[in-house]
Amino acid sequence: MKFDLRLLQILFLGSFLLFGILILNWDTNFTNVLSVIAVALLTQSLFCLAFNLPINTVKSSLITALGLSILLRSNHPFIFGLAGFFAIGSKYIFRIGGKHFINPANFGVVFIILFTGLAWVSPGQWGNSTILFFVVGSLGLMILTNLSKIDLVLSFAFFYFGMDFCWNILYKGWPLDYFYQNLTNGSILLFSFFMITDPSSTPNSRSARIIWTFLVAALAFYLSAFCFVKGAPLYSLFLLSVMVPLLDKWSKASAFSWDSMKSRELYTNDVPLRTD
Repeated sequence: MKFDLRLLQILFLGSFLLFGILILNWDTNFTNVLSVIAVALLTQSLFCLAFNLPINTVKSSLITALGLSILLRSNHPFIFGLAGFFAIGSKYIFRIGGKHFINPANFGVVFIILFTGLAWVSPGQWGNSTILFFVVGSLGLMILTNLSKIDLVLSFAFFYFGMDFCWNILYKGWPLDYFYQNLTNGSILLFSFFMITDPSSTPNSRSARIIWTFLVAALAFYLSAFCFVKGAPLYSLFLLSVMVPLLDKWSKASAFSWDSMKSRELYTNDVPLRTD
């Protein structure tokens, strides 16, 4: 029986969430976490029954729910439940050619903030040791699960932080501490490692991914530097998700699949991939 490496993502994100709540005293609680997890799993299960999908796809929904729990903040547990519902539901609404092109966690966060006005994104002041743990753990997880994700992380970091450095440090002459603060922003790190890298909602070919990542980074920098939007990368990804089907059509490539030679199951975030 092949080992599903999504379990490693669940273990890593779950451990990090527990560490944040119990050790770092994050401004969230287990009621909120249980709310988003329960609704996300229930919503995915209903879609599995409706579309005759394998029930083990709920593991992907759990990954989405954990990401929402780390990133989203609200004083109302039902807001977390709504975020879980809309996040999972988006995978079955926004689809072209059997592929969903909007990252579910991204949709859940942005939609619930704009729709309710009762939620916000935590900047994630995690501390230096926590930042190091998260970065090293995320990189290690990528090496184990899907090495091709790293090109998305590196290209986004190069474009976004490169623009930030040139504008704020070189042009405006601000101190390096400002750049370091942006570099260690928890929400941007979570976005970089677990949102923009989602293989199911990113362009299939590497060239298209790099072009798309540049556009996401450029818009995020503009929204942050000139419009002063908090959580700008989240809104940038949300707006530019519509580019994914266009880039897939322009640059043909096979859809993502786990490397079967290393005992990786052939799954995207929700539907088993064809190998033919």
